[in-house]
Amino acid sequence: MYLTQIASRVFNNPRLVGFMESFFSLGFLLGSLFYKIIITRVPMHNLIETALVLVPISLLIFGDTTNLLVSLIGLVILGLSLPFFNISSKTILQNKVEEGKLGTVFNSYFAVMNITQPIGLLGIPILINFWGIQRFALIGGLVYLTFAVVLIITHQVSPALDK
Repeated sequence: MYLTQIASRVFNNPRLVGFMESFFSLGFLLGSLFYKIIITRVPMHNLIETALVLVPISLLIFGDTTNLLVSLIGLVILGLSLPFFNISSKTILQNKVEEGKLGTVFNSYFAVMNITQPIGLLGIPILINFWGIQRFALIGGLVYLTFAVVLIITHQVSPALDK
């Protein structure tokens, strides 16, 4: 949805969506490979904190620019940061939850993730139509970044997750 809005409304070329998705996928691939390399040297809670900060920064970069190259760099950064959170959170669940309860916990985890999707599918398009994609990216990125920094400063991502 975001890429369609940016391609159409910012760059006036809806055909850029696939190109932009490719840069996001490239970032995701690079992030997965980079994660594999650094996981033994970087504590897991630091990887989650990194993702918490990189996601809103990438939103600010790719969404609030009129320069295609800058927007593509933002998409690579977004793709790069997602494995840090996705892989870490699933690894933490596997390490912290008893084997007999793991299926139930994963099911609940994915159910909660699916329940939140309508917020993004219904609420965010209304905000984008109201503000425009660039203002939405700016406001959303700043709000998200503020929450991320507060979580990190107040040590809400515990080093106990590393064990």
